[in-house]
Amino acid sequence: MTIKKFAFEVQSSLSKAHGIELKRSHVHEVLAALFGFASYTALTTQRVLAQHDDPGTAIPLDVAGAAARALDLGYTPPMPPIIATVTAGAAVAERLCVVTIADVLATLGIESSSDEPDAPADDASGEYDSEADDEWEPRDEERLPWIDLDSDILRESLLRLAGAQSASAHLALAQLDEEFLEDDFASVNDGVYWFEQQQAGRLLTGVELEWAQTYRRKQEALLSREDHLGRAAALGNVEAALRQAEKEPSDEAFELAGRLAGARHAARLGRLAMSCGREDDALKWFRVAAQQGDTNAMKTLASELETDLKDAWTWAYLAELLGTNVMAYHAVGDDGLPADADEAGPIYAVGGFELDGLSKADDEAATLRARELFSAIADRGVVR
Repeated sequence: MTIKKFAFEVQSSLSKAHGIELKRSHVHEVLAALFGFASYTALTTQRVLAQHDDPGTAIPLDVAGAAARALDLGYTPPMPPIIATVTAGAAVAERLCVVTIADVLATLGIESSSDEPDAPADDASGEYDSEADDEWEPRDEERLPWIDLDSDILRESLLRLAGAQSASAHLALAQLDEEFLEDDFASVNDGVYWFEQQQAGRLLTGVELEWAQTYRRKQEALLSREDHLGRAAALGNVEAALRQAEKEPSDEAFELAGRLAGARHAARLGRLAMSCGREDDALKWFRVAAQQGDTNAMKTLASELETDLKDAWTWAYLAELLGTNVMAYHAVGDDGLPADADEAGPIYAVGGFELDGLSKADDEAATLRARELFSAIADRGVVR
């Protein structure tokens, strides 16, 4: 179902049952009024028109307001209430709803997004600036599973917003493509042989045709995902920039992600820097993350990145103050899962690391620095 088809069905119903000839654009206007918007333009620029998949969901509709809108459009009594009632009935039948772009992103598992670049929360020194994050709060993890992510109306509405330079809409479209690519057990390249045979003029039927069509659809989705993700990142969307760099690591992608993301995503930027072979940047971002209380970042710093032994011990001591022994080894079995003492089989020690000892003076200095960092973290309310 598309909006064009929806309008056609409303037009046909009104014409056949009531002899009312309603313009397609007027169907859009009456529909917008049903959801409380002054115009269809206002609806589609401020919200996302979608479909829900919960039969028990009752979406409130302003039938009286829709009738008033039909009257404003020039339809004389008794037509306005009929137009509003028929359009409302079609909206209910097609499970139409109006949601925010944030609702769509939350349903897609994306916790936060912005059409504008976030202000950098740190400088090149790698020192964390706690005041820069005072205005930021993470999105609630609430999800809206009742939004039908397979809806053509949803995609059409997102494309309209994307055409108006909405980075969030581009990000949502990219994730919809990602969902499609991951929804099938077949990889994106499965079926390439049959697709090439079809392109060469061979007439395919049955399973061979299905393989060729699946390959084509997945390649289209792959290109669409890359395009929308790139556009969202270029428009300053933080999540899109991070995802683009994670999917296709490059210096250019990493630098864009770093400029946009800031300290809020320090650990993620650290992991990304490691994948790009940028150890200096990894050191910088993991230090920022560690100063925020991230013990995984502390472990990476102590075991891999810090070249000064005193700094390495500082992070190990800080993690211990936060209740985590990052140097500890863990027992696992052949399957890599935690070892069960009641089951026979070999046991291996993994996950830990060792550091050379420090002089008394250096150990005292590392301990003092760890306590100072712990106090700073506690002051920001991270320590529970």
